[in-house]
Amino acid sequence: MTIFMLAGMWFTGPPFAAGNSSTVNQDGTGNMADVEQSGTDNTGDVDQTGDNNDVDIDQDGTNNSAHTLQDGEGNEATISQMFNSHVDNVASISLDCAGG
Repeated sequence: MTIFMLAGMWFTGPPFAAGNSSTVNQDGTGNMADVEQSGTDNTGDVDQTGDNNDVDIDQDGTNNSAHTLQDGEGNEATISQMFNSHVDNVASISLDCAGG
C-alpha cells in the first residue's frame, strides 16, 4: 500500500515546481516558444517580434532567470539551465537581425 501511495505522489509533481513563472509575448507569424521549468522560483521571459522565430528555455534548479528578446525573422535561441546545482543563474539573449 505504501509503494502505491508514493507512486501517486511522484506523478503529481507540484512540490517540485513551486513558484516558477514564464511570460511569452509574440507579435508576428510562425513564432514558437517552449519554456520548461522544474525546481523553485525560476522565471522565463520571451519577447518575439517578427516572423518564424524560435525560443527554447529549459530550467531546473532554484532562482534561475532566463530572458530572450528576438526582433527580425528566423532567429533561434536556446537557454539551458539544468541540474539542481544551478542556483541564482541569469541568462539573457537578444537577437535583432534576419536569420538565414
